[in-house]
Amino acid sequence: MKFLDNVKGIQIRGQIKDIYLLGAISGFIGVIAMDVLGLLLFATRKMELTYGHLTAGIFVRHLRPIRTKFRENFWLGEIFHIFNGMGLDVGIATFFKNTGKRFCLIKGLMLGGLIWQVLYGIGTSLGPLRVKPNLAKTHYSSLLINLLFGVVTSQAVVTLAHPSVFSGKQRQEKCSTFKELRSSYKDIPINEKAVDNLEQYTI
Repeated sequence: MKFLDNVKGIQIRGQIKDIYLLGAISGFIGVIAMDVLGLLLFATRKMELTYGHLTAGIFVRHLRPIRTKFRENFWLGEIFHIFNGMGLDVGIATFFKNTGKRFCLIKGLMLGGLIWQVLYGIGTSLGPLRVKPNLAKTHYSSLLINLLFGVVTSQAVVTLAHPSVFSGKQRQEKCSTFKELRSSYKDIPINEKAVDNLEQYTI
């Protein structure tokens, strides 16, 4: 295909050195992933609203919540949502710069859950968001979306980052998958003497 031939020479995998650019691009990728899932959940009635509707509430605080569903307000919310995700991921990229690439998926789940607690939990209950979701299924769907954001952005950071972003031994580290994490515990040496002593007390 001609299009693929034209972009074949573009290579950004492992080439981004600037931590802010790295975070912005990774965050944009993560936002796209979470929005795709959010639209699917919204279309199948698993959510009351999308993140575009939710963040649109910032701009219609003194108007009726139904106005967040107007197209012009929805796109304001969506733009805010995208830039918010890109800004958050600058912090995530800095986190990986300091902690290394190992277990990036587990770190991503942790960070996604933390973002859900702060932005969604506090934002909808005590924060500036005008729209207040009421159904439990929306809360669960929002948690799932944020976990996806954390995993996708974390993987994007370690994939796109230039080795110079990390220091020392961190440059040689890989983002361990859950399967590799499980196998690493199987390789832990077992004290055979302790096992023999334990067998004496088993029936």
